[in-house]
Amino acid sequence: MLIKQVGVDYIMLGVAMHTTIQTLSKKGYNKTQIAKILEIDRKTVRRILNELNEKDQLIKVKSF
Repeated sequence: MLIKQVGVDYIMLGVAMHTTIQTLSKKGYNKTQIAKILEIDRKTVRRILNELNEKDQLIKVKSF
């Protein structure tokens, strides 16, 4: 699996994984479903979604 690989592939996969999780969440999939689809731990999905939500909140605050 590419996730364990170090270097540019790891970084790109990380960005792709974040984007995929965000997209699936917006489409209505729950954390358990996303974890099964991507074959990652449900807690990882939760952590990434929380990070993305925090970034969205910071962007909204800075916009005002």
